[in-house]
Amino acid sequence: MRQPRLQRRRSVQLARDIDAQMKECYWNALLAVRTIPDLADAWYVEGIIVSRWPAPMTIEHGWVETRDGAILDPTLALRDSVAPRRVRWPLGLRYFPVARYTGEDASERAHATRMAPRWEDDAESLRAMLERKEAIAAELWVALAKRAGRA
Repeated sequence: MRQPRLQRRRSVQLARDIDAQMKECYWNALLAVRTIPDLADAWYVEGIIVSRWPAPMTIEHGWVETRDGAILDPTLALRDSVAPRRVRWPLGLRYFPVARYTGEDASERAHATRMAPRWEDDAESLRAMLERKEAIAAELWVALAKRAGRA
């Protein structure tokens, strides 16, 4: 399966349009799909992002996916405006979705819980997240072992 492509420029513009806040990825993604007309049919997504630089890491995260497969990440786009020039987008960034919601479904859950929906609310999604996180961690260790063998 082909990895959806991160649209960096569109993400930066989206961050400006919604006045995105650092460390508020779920809220930023929800706000985007509910307030930006061009994203009315986009998905609010929760999952894991993995980067290989500056250090391999996995992060639970929220973002937007358009119906044509583009990933928009207004939260990481903030790095472009606050980070020094030499430190921008993490390298090797990959997105692993666990749960997708329409903007309306996400809003209903957020309203009912008074917060953005989270995969922890759904046992099946939680199980999928944990299994995926274990697989990603295993891939990272294999990659690190290969790199260490070359050094």
